[in-house]
Amino acid sequence: MLLPGAHCINPLNWKTDISTALASENLGARFYDDARGEFLREVDVYCGAQINTETGALTTTLPVGEELDIGPFPEGVYHRYDYALWYRNLQTNVGDRITAFLNQ
Repeated sequence: MLLPGAHCINPLNWKTDISTALASENLGARFYDDARGEFLREVDVYCGAQINTETGALTTTLPVGEELDIGPFPEGVYHRYDYALWYRNLQTNVGDRITAFLNQ
């Protein structure tokens, strides 16, 4: 999953340092059934995020009692949910970038 020298950005606070983004900064996670493409649920304030500077990986802790089907990935690797966990923050960022581009 992680290549040496990997980098990432925290999709909740858009920083590349070790600052922790709390779950309260998560505008909404949105889950779909991958096989059927059907919407399942949306959850506000789902989870926070922090970058592990040693590995370059984005880390998170799921809400208590939450279990996600991670498929073929090792335990604790939620790569399959990269868009789902940060959905509304990504959506907002895309809108902000489009607006900034159009206002150049």
